[in-house]
Amino acid sequence: MRVDLQDEPNAKVMAVEGVVTLDNCQELLKEGKGLASDGFVDVIVDFRKVEFIDSAGIGTLISLSKVMKDGGGGLKLRNLGDNIKRVFALSRLDAFFTITTSGANEP
Repeated sequence: MRVDLQDEPNAKVMAVEGVVTLDNCQELLKEGKGLASDGFVDVIVDFRKVEFIDSAGIGTLISLSKVMKDGGGGLKLRNLGDNIKRVFALSRLDAFFTITTSGANEP
């Protein structure tokens, strides 16, 4: 897994590439907590290049969401592929997370 940080108006973007699993999800959590400690509490996780996410990865996203909310911001997920979108829908996490499909101009 690779995480690239990008700037957008009013938010930081964590562009994730590869697979998000138990083996590497701590890296994602570390990056997100680093952003929060630097004062960035509105974060978008872009899944455009994510092939797979397991339950540990989903748990990490839930933890990151809490970190951002505790700081007064929020966590959005963007560009989920069909299979990942289906996992979020089946687990009803699509109601927990704000999930978007486009770029910087989307609210």
